[in-house]
Amino acid sequence: TYQVSLTINGGQSSAEAPLKILPERPSPYQPGTAEYSGDFEGFDEHFGVHTFEGSSWERGQSNIVGKEGTVSGENVYVVGKDESSVLPNTHT
Repeated sequence: TYQVSLTINGGQSSAEAPLKILPERPSPYQPGTAEYSGDFEGFDEHFGVHTFEGSSWERGQSNIVGKEGTVSGENVYVVGKDESSVLPNTHT
């Protein structure tokens, strides 16, 4: 992840944000191949999230009823992991 900045209009406007470069993986991306991550447990760098507004798509564990638990493993991706409901106008 890199911190990048953009300046436009001769310095009148600028913005700064993190930029995550996802790794390039050869095909086929399937079990048994090098660095395959078919779950959310390993190779966190294989996944990226960008939230424009509202609740974020987050990796981890939630204790909120209806969002808790996993089918397998320790981690999930869930919108608003620690929020009882998704915020209005969420775009993630």
